[in-house]
Amino acid sequence: MPPTNVSGEPPYTSASPPPPKPKTKILSLFLVGVIMISIFFLFLLLLGIASLLLLPFILSSLHRHLRRR
Repeated sequence: MPPTNVSGEPPYTSASPPPPKPKTKILSLFLVGVIMISIFFLFLLLLGIASLLLLPFILSSLHRHLRRR
């Protein structure tokens, strides 16, 4: 017979954790959304920095190309 706790149910083992409460599910979904949004904004920031760094080169090459005509 498996060991039982005070309420008469078999105790939870590490193999089968208790089912998550709906509040924790909402919280985890919220955290995942926040992480995804922050990664997206970091990506946009990196793109902006890269474009600012590349802008002088692009402008100078365009200027040279236009001056050649």
